[in-house]
Amino acid sequence: MQSVTGISQEIENLKLTLNQINTCLVEENDQLKCSDLLNLKKDLEELIELKENELLNCRKAQLLAEIGSILTDNQEKDDELQGTSLQTDSSTINEESLVGQRCSVPGWTSSGKFIRQNALILSVVDHDGDSPDRVRVLLAHPTRLSEIPCERFFETGTCHRGIRCTRSHGKIFNIEVSK
Repeated sequence: MQSVTGISQEIENLKLTLNQINTCLVEENDQLKCSDLLNLKKDLEELIELKENELLNCRKAQLLAEIGSILTDNQEKDDELQGTSLQTDSSTINEESLVGQRCSVPGWTSSGKFIRQNALILSVVDHDGDSPDRVRVLLAHPTRLSEIPCERFFETGTCHRGIRCTRSHGKIFNIEVSK
């Protein structure tokens, strides 16, 4: 496959030739020569279109190759990061690293189906020594009124309504359950 610059140069040369043919058509009075020039013009226009398609395909191939190399580099970096995170012991997980992370927690729909719901870790509830045991999560996409976060609890950490509050103060899960 030719390079992008080579194909671009060919297209420019073909367009110059097409302009010359158009000039000759304007100046030519002989009907036979005009028909030959019109056929040549038509062929050149088709060739220019084919070359432009070839140029687009060449650029597309270059972009796909570039994207592939970027994705490969990112995948290698992700693999390195996962390798280092897998090497760390779960006992070294601290409270600050958990708060704000996304997780998936088990739940039930109103129709009784078991699902996993996306959630956000709001706080660590029990933290004894090296590893946290339980976390408070807020559902990312609440489907019921009782799952919508209580604004007061979210802002201050407490709610004067307590258990009578119709909004959610978060659900508490074991750290192993929330993936």
